[in-house]
Amino acid sequence: MEFDKRQLNQLTRKLNQLKVIDKSGVPQELNKAGMIAVRSMKKIAPIDTGNLRKNISSQMLSKKTVSIDSKAPYSGFVEFGTRFQKPQGYFYTSIRRVVKLLIINIENRIKKALK
Repeated sequence: MEFDKRQLNQLTRKLNQLKVIDKSGVPQELNKAGMIAVRSMKKIAPIDTGNLRKNISSQMLSKKTVSIDSKAPYSGFVEFGTRFQKPQGYFYTSIRRVVKLLIINIENRIKKALK
């Protein structure tokens, strides 16, 4: 297969656009996904004193890593239940939804760059 100069320039431009997505697009989408996850968790987390909701947060650890935490010491008991209390899933329910959304958003950025 041979490329003429125009095709080679077009290929180079598309590859550079993909690099931009990797450098800025992925971190933006991760940060946005973290904020959406926190908002979703706070919306569906059960309320007793409000402490659980106050302790849900997200933080960018690196350009490709976001941390989503619930620092209330009883968070796991609420999420997974105990022998006295049934599970009230708020954390992983939100994470599953947001991961699907994150994948769609990154795929859309890639498709847009390759047009």
